[in-house]
Amino acid sequence: MAQGGFLFWNHPAWTPQVRHGVSRLTEMHRQMIDEGLLHGIEVINEDTYSEAALQIALDHNLAIMGTSDIHGLIAWDYEKYPHTHRPVTLVFAEDRTTEAVRTALMDRPLRGVVC
Repeated sequence: MAQGGFLFWNHPAWTPQVRHGVSRLTEMHRQMIDEGLLHGIEVINEDTYSEAALQIALDHNLAIMGTSDIHGLIAWDYEKYPHTHRPVTLVFAEDRTTEAVRTALMDRPLRGVVC
C-alpha cells in the first residue's frame, strides 16, 4: 500500500474456492483489515449476490463493490441477453478527477461507494 493502491477482495463467495458459497473472513483477511490494507469487498459478481459479503463490508467498513466479471467484450455477455442486469460499482465522487474517485473509494460505504 506504499503506492497508495485500493485493494478489494474479489470473488469472496466463489464456489471453486469456497465450497458452500458463503463468504467468510479468514485470519489473513482480518489481519489485512486491521492493518488498513483491505479497502473493499465484492458483494455482487455477474449474477451472484453474497449477503455474507455485504455483512462483512458493513461490519468492517469496507467499500461495497459490484462487478460484471467481464473477461471479454461486454456485448458478448449482455447484448445477447437484453433482459438481464449488469452489476457495476457506482462511485459518488466530488468530481471526475482521479483524486476525487480515490477519496470516494477510501471513504467506503459511508458515502463513497454503493452497488
